[in-house]
Amino acid sequence: MPALVRALNRVDLPTLGRPTMPHCKLMVEFPDWGRYRLQGRAAKAQQIQHNTGSAEKTKARTARAQQTRHFRCAAKGAHTGAAPAPKPPKPPFGALLHSRRMFSSPVFSMAFSSSRRGAAAALVAALALGGAPLALAKTPSAPAPVAAPAPAAAATQKTAAPMPVPAAAELEYEVSGKVSGFGYNATGKLYWQHDGHSYQAEQRIRAPIVGTRWQKSEGRIGTAFLQPLRFEDSSRKRRNMRFDLAAGTVTAVESGQTQPVRQGGQDRLSLYFQLAAAMAGDAALRQPGKRLPIWTVATNKQELWEFEVVSLAPVNLPAGQMPAIELRRLQRNAQDDQKAHIWLSPQTGYLPVRIHFEDDGDAVDLRLARYTPRPGR
Repeated sequence: MPALVRALNRVDLPTLGRPTMPHCKLMVEFPDWGRYRLQGRAAKAQQIQHNTGSAEKTKARTARAQQTRHFRCAAKGAHTGAAPAPKPPKPPFGALLHSRRMFSSPVFSMAFSSSRRGAAAALVAALALGGAPLALAKTPSAPAPVAAPAPAAAATQKTAAPMPVPAAAELEYEVSGKVSGFGYNATGKLYWQHDGHSYQAEQRIRAPIVGTRWQKSEGRIGTAFLQPLRFEDSSRKRRNMRFDLAAGTVTAVESGQTQPVRQGGQDRLSLYFQLAAAMAGDAALRQPGKRLPIWTVATNKQELWEFEVVSLAPVNLPAGQMPAIELRRLQRNAQDDQKAHIWLSPQTGYLPVRIHFEDDGDAVDLRLARYTPRPGR
């Protein structure tokens, strides 16, 4: 601000028709400057007076406090007739070293960690006053060690590992079938991939007459069953399902219908991989005559499909001859006209090498043409 004032004072104000007196130049440009300047000086003077008064008050309070202490000490000496007791001497350096060793000793640590903290506090006070270290004889004994948990209890706290499933792979099929009395030939692919905890499966069949049918299943790998979360089926119309594992229900997306899911329930695609995992994990199920029931979930119903092991024999395929376990679905009653045969081979990790379905006069047959492992997927 002083630089601005000096610059203004150098202006030739007569040419502007203003007064020429130096002390008036600033008042012309800043009419309130004089008032601000006086107010600033008054405020500064008040601040100095306030600070001076505060310092004087502080000195007066200090003097009164010293005088009060002097009178109290004089009265106490006159009443007792003796000088004040001197301060107790500090403990010798050796005692301090001994007390530090006590603090770091296992006995002191156990005493301090015990429930009798009063005894430990008394021991600390005695050592601080230079007392004898014999006070350690009054410390409580160490608490009894806590027994370790039994191995069985510790084992129950561990999370069960997911069940073993086939390795990731891609399977190509030659497809033949019949729809409304007309035969057709097509190609199909089956994709299977997982990371040990979740899975993805997809099946595609392309036919010149019936078009393309696409199915996809995604879910988790449980301890005993696959747990589907989403299923999509797209052919002439879409049929999608969403599984709620926490609530134990499945909802048809198109209709909004919700129904409870049976334990171990599978969609029409995860069914293949549930069978493969069961056969790979239990050799007793591979014997002829053994049966394996699995609940299959559709958009509007659930059915118990029971598979029976027919035989273990080689099967001729476009990919060559392979040993395979033939499973057939048992009919539930006389009105059940659905027929299903599935062949699982140990050479593919028990993934299906042949699938044959018949339903209401229509049929489809998939035969393995190529098997390609997909490690790391």
